[in-house]
Amino acid sequence: MNHGQPGYRRISLGGLMTEVEIPDSPAVHPLEKRMRQVGRLVRNSLQSPNEETIHDLRVALRRCRSFAAGIERLDPHKSWKKMLRQSGKLARAVGCLRDTHVLQIWIDRLRRDPDPLADQLTGILSADEENHRRKSLQALSRFDLDNWEFWKCILPRRAASLDPSATPFILLAGETLDEFLSHHSGAVRTNDRFEWHTLRIILKRFRYITEDFLTELASPWKESLSRIQDLLGEIHDLDMLEDRIRALGGLFERAERDAWIIMIDADRESRRRMYLNSMTGPKALWKTWKKALRPHGSMGKPSS
Repeated sequence: MNHGQPGYRRISLGGLMTEVEIPDSPAVHPLEKRMRQVGRLVRNSLQSPNEETIHDLRVALRRCRSFAAGIERLDPHKSWKKMLRQSGKLARAVGCLRDTHVLQIWIDRLRRDPDPLADQLTGILSADEENHRRKSLQALSRFDLDNWEFWKCILPRRAASLDPSATPFILLAGETLDEFLSHHSGAVRTNDRFEWHTLRIILKRFRYITEDFLTELASPWKESLSRIQDLLGEIHDLDMLEDRIRALGGLFERAERDAWIIMIDADRESRRRMYLNSMTGPKALWKTWKKALRPHGSMGKPSS
């Protein structure tokens, strides 16, 4: 070992101090910052898995995983897959807890006074939250922070040592946009919930690819892309809420249940129309994204 030499870092693995060789990098890489954030939030969540901390952890994990998935296509190092596998287990666990928080936010936003259904559903979600909190704490306690520290040392520097050319990521963004446009056509044509849900996931992936790897190219439409993602997220939230009410329909008075479903559908439709106003027609936002990527990829044209 070259103790104390540049390119080496001491870390703890399994409680033992060791040194790993890492490529030199003059500045802190964005992935390292995000991985530091994950480590800090895991520790904080073990102490207090509150709504804000769980939300921040879920976002930080998602950003790390998105970055790793993009880089893995260029760098076959096995640690990328290992990092994705470990972080995926935790992301799924805290995702269920976060979903209960999101549903409660929507109930509080839409409830009337008095509102027996909202009161009942809040009680049910409180029990769900306790169950998901317990499972999240189990997942957090199993999360190997020593491995995470090891990957935090080597993976950002592997990413920084790759060819800085943006071309591979433009191609990746183009492929992701192709996939998005295919589901966009299906969602617009059929209003199928699964299509809208899939659309949200793909757009989020497209946004992270462009923000992580194509910052300058995507800068002009960063805000509009985020706004469209928010609309799709709210459509998904409302679908989740309606599905939950329908699944528990026998527990509620029919008139109360029907009134809530009408209210949810109206909110969902307003957001769907906002999406259509921005994403269909001659000035559809996706055309701007496509134009920026066109010189480097082949992208199909949706029906709307």
